[in-house]
Amino acid sequence: MKRIITYFFPLVLLFFFSACGSGSSGGKEEEPAILPTEMTVTVVGVDDITQPMEAGTVVKFVASFTPSNTTETRVGWVSSNTNIVSVSESGEMVALNNGTAVITAVAIGNPQLTWSVTITVKDGSIPINPGGGSGQNEAE
Repeated sequence: MKRIITYFFPLVLLFFFSACGSGSSGGKEEEPAILPTEMTVTVVGVDDITQPMEAGTVVKFVASFTPSNTTETRVGWVSSNTNIVSVSESGEMVALNNGTAVITAVAIGNPQLTWSVTITVKDGSIPINPGGGSGQNEAE
């Protein structure tokens, strides 16, 4: 009997672990992330982003990456002065008040890839919290 347990038990364990696969991926290995090596940003909403713009102007920044099969395409967007221009997580910028601010994009998959542009706002201002709202995204 001892001899049967000695051979049978390891076979059961081997069968069990081979049937379960490796890890929580169901036996499939996860594909490695393909990180960006270059980032370019397209500006939608104005002809020349470097020219002064009026308060209330809305601009959309769209990032694209090389290689084209990059799997990590998230971008962090930051305004150096949110009283002058605000920028959302999706890259939508709103000009709020007279002044100058820098918008910067950072590729999450490769933080060494950055892009920035200086924005100048002229000709007025718009309220940051119209009607008692609670955030910049409510500016109109």
